[in-house]
Amino acid sequence: MTSRERVLKALRHEQPDMIPLDLGGSESSGMTGVAYNRLREYLGLGQGETQLFDVYQQRAKSLFEETDLAVVANLQLHLLSAGQQLRGYETFMMDLIMNKTLVHGLLERLTEAYIRRCESYLASVGDYIQIVLVNDDLGTQTGPMLSLDCYREMIWPYQKRLFRYIKETGDVFILYHSCGSVYPFIPMLIEAGVDALNPIQVSAKDMDTARLKNEFGRDLTFWGGGCDTQHVLRAGTRSQIDKEVRKRIRDLSPGGGFVFSQVHNIQPDVEPENVMTMLQAFEKYRRYEDH
Repeated sequence: MTSRERVLKALRHEQPDMIPLDLGGSESSGMTGVAYNRLREYLGLGQGETQLFDVYQQRAKSLFEETDLAVVANLQLHLLSAGQQLRGYETFMMDLIMNKTLVHGLLERLTEAYIRRCESYLASVGDYIQIVLVNDDLGTQTGPMLSLDCYREMIWPYQKRLFRYIKETGDVFILYHSCGSVYPFIPMLIEAGVDALNPIQVSAKDMDTARLKNEFGRDLTFWGGGCDTQHVLRAGTRSQIDKEVRKRIRDLSPGGGFVFSQVHNIQPDVEPENVMTMLQAFEKYRRYEDH
């Protein structure tokens, strides 16, 4: 079974021969340049020449035809985050309550622009991609960034329209990235057309992996959550990292619907030994009969 076939089985909630791995397939599941160079040195690969991985400039046809990898497209389709960037974070968060007409006008224009972007992109390379990554942080470490009622009224209708257009236009799965505590939003994300969720920030409130799998595992693929990066991967012992990886795999993998990746990008302060311990633990437990 190829890597691409494993990922697609996970997205279809089918159990592959082993759990697929993502390390660098999206902007939120890779390594910083510093962490990468430290790992090269640890593995004795020498200095070499470091090339930064730029997901925006890869040639999709080449990746599809010359590798067996699943291809993830990132079209920078932000809505909540775009409003925060355009208006300023604090201003836009107040706009959501006090200036709703402006927010609706802004998000309507953004959605129309994103649909045109997706139309052009999918017409050009839609035959070569399997997953479209969309991004909008909805959670913080301790809870949602905005109330569920505010999200339902102000953000969700535009996400739903955009996501449904993508799925109706291309034969693709939608991978949604949001950091933090997003538990309350998950049913609405599923209704909007989201197939997979990343990065599964296990250290955030209400993000218990066993609970998430039990409640949403029939409808949602978990793309991440394989190892906590805030505490365990950064400062844990080999035994603690191994235990963490095994727990997350046992929680999230039964029946398929899981792509292994650490929680968000590996940071410069993570020791190379810890990266290798995580990957070795993954190799040990990734076959379904081994855990």
